[in-house]
Amino acid sequence: MDAPTRTRARRKAERPGEILDAAFEEFVRNGYAATRLEDVAKLAGVTKGTIYFYFETKERVFDELIRHVSRPVFAELNSFVTTLEGPFRARLRALIGFLYGRVARDRVSRETLRFLIAEGGRFPDLVERQYQEFMEPFVERLREVVEAG
Repeated sequence: MDAPTRTRARRKAERPGEILDAAFEEFVRNGYAATRLEDVAKLAGVTKGTIYFYFETKERVFDELIRHVSRPVFAELNSFVTTLEGPFRARLRALIGFLYGRVARDRVSRETLRFLIAEGGRFPDLVERQYQEFMEPFVERLREVVEAG
């Protein structure tokens, strides 16, 4: 495979993430209802048709966006829990501090939570999945620390 072909293949692999990053900014700026995929495409530097190549609908873009921005948080939580040491009171405080830091200080996490609250009625399955994938594991980690202490 020659260099231009490799470059195109790499760009194609990165394109869904670039679209989702642009969608995040548009959803933050305009909310779900007022966001137009034309604006997402323009910000991502692609055509509207390119968005539909990767995502069938605006709803699918939103759903995948939430997964895209949440996935690193799940990994970070599990990694963080393995580093907890010391007295159980300190572990519990650190775990609560971790959650606070992710929700209050991190723009992406804060906006994702706002999306879920504002658009939850429109996407109940998405809210349920987020609860199962993030809140339940977090509550389970809290329970483990409390029970161990």
